[in-house]
Amino acid sequence: MSNYEALRRRQSVLNTFTVPTTKMFAGDFSELLPATIIYDPNTGLPFPGNVIPTARLDPVSLNFLKYYNSASVLGTNKRIMMPYSEHHSVQLRLEAFNVFNHPSWGAPNANILAGAAFPGAPANAAHQGFGIISTTAIPMRQLQLGIKYLF
Repeated sequence: MSNYEALRRRQSVLNTFTVPTTKMFAGDFSELLPATIIYDPNTGLPFPGNVIPTARLDPVSLNFLKYYNSASVLGTNKRIMMPYSEHHSVQLRLEAFNVFNHPSWGAPNANILAGAAFPGAPANAAHQGFGIISTTAIPMRQLQLGIKYLF
């Protein structure tokens, strides 16, 4: 007994997505008014001005957002299809993220005992690594080039 199944897709799909703005990351959805109203799940009433109070934002979610590119980070993509026969084509794709390489710094080190102690300071005083910013919230400039042969 044998079986064979195949799917050939001869079209390219270009997806466009809308990403949140920096204000939306902080809970301010006022720019969506009047078309979209954000409701409080506890009361069922709209948030005043479409702004979610900061105390209601989950700290874990806020920490996750630093890895998510917002609309304030300039990026682009370009896809070019080059058919050279009825069933064969080449696709070139270029993607660029954080084009101007603008740094978005991460949070400072909150561990008061990080790093070496200052000479002569008490053991429980802030160490040299406290408050140091050593990470970025989003990656620096990224360029990607892809080539795909479709047949």
